[in-house]
Amino acid sequence: MAGIPWTEKEKQDLISYVETGNYSYRQLSKILNRTKDSLQLKAREMGLNNKYIHHLYTYDINYFKVPNYRNSYWAGWLAADGSIGKYNTTNYVLRWRMNIIDLKKLEEFKNDIKFNGPIRFIKNISSYSGNVSDHVTLDVGRIDIESSGLINNFGIEPNKTYRLQKPSIKEKELQLAFLIGYINGDGCIHFQQKTKNIIIKFTSSSVIMLQWIKDLIEKLGLPRKTSRIKNIRKISHANCYEYSISGLSAIYLFELLKQVPVPVLDRKWNNPIVLNGISEIKAKHPEWFTESIKSIMENNNIDFSRKFV
Repeated sequence: MAGIPWTEKEKQDLISYVETGNYSYRQLSKILNRTKDSLQLKAREMGLNNKYIHHLYTYDINYFKVPNYRNSYWAGWLAADGSIGKYNTTNYVLRWRMNIIDLKKLEEFKNDIKFNGPIRFIKNISSYSGNVSDHVTLDVGRIDIESSGLINNFGIEPNKTYRLQKPSIKEKELQLAFLIGYINGDGCIHFQQKTKNIIIKFTSSSVIMLQWIKDLIEKLGLPRKTSRIKNIRKISHANCYEYSISGLSAIYLFELLKQVPVPVLDRKWNNPIVLNGISEIKAKHPEWFTESIKSIMENNNIDFSRKFV
C-alpha cells in the first residue's frame, strides 16, 4: 500500500492500537496492511508515541504499596525529580531522568523495584542555558497509578509539577526518609563560607508540598538561636517556590536525617565542605549544642530501629 493515502479509519485504527502499548510496528504492519516504515512515519506525523517496548519489561508492581524506609526515600526523590505520563487509557509510564554522575543511584532504584528494562544514556539540553550534559533515564511502563501506592501513600500523580500533593504516610521515620529523597532531587545543603552558616533549601512548584515540609520540620522542635521562622516564598524568576532553614536548626536537621537508614546521595550528604563547616561551627560554639540528636529523637518518639514491612 505504499503511496496510497491514509483513510480516516486507518488513522483512528493506528491511534487505537498504538495507545494500548501492546503492539510493535512489525505486528501492526500485518494488522493494518501497511509497511513498518510507513506506520512509524505516520505515527510521528500524528504525534503518537508507541510505548510497546515497555510491554517487554517487568517490575515489582507492589513495591510502593506498603511504605518502608527505602520506598519512602525513593518516593521523595521521585516526587521531586520523576515524572508520570500516559501509557494507555488505564496505565502510566514512570520516567526518572538524572545526571550521569548519579547513575549508581538509578541502578539501585532499578534493582529495588526489580525492573528488567534498560537504563538509557542520553544528551540533555538545558532549557535555560542551552548547555548539553550527559544524563541517564529509566522508563518503567504499564503502571496502574491507582493501585501502585504512588498516589495513596506518597501523593505522586500524573502531571504533578504544579499539583504535587503531600504524602499520606504518618510514621515520622518514614516522613524523614521521604524528606531525604526530596532533598536529593529538589533540595540544597549549603555552607556559606562568608557567614559561616549552614542552609538547607527546598524548592517546588507545589506550595502544598513545601507547606508539608515546613510543618514537618517545625514539629520536630529543633534547637535554634533566634525565634525567627522563615516562610515559603515565591521565586521571582521562576514559576516555583522555596522554603529554607539555616543556622543551628539546619545543623540539627542535617544530623537527624543522617540517622535514617537509607542509601544517601554522597555528593549532598557527605559533602566535605558541609561536613567541615559543621565541625567548624561546633568547635567555635560548643555552647550551642547542649541537646543531643538522641534526645530529639526521644522527644519525637523516633526510633530508626523500627521495622516497616
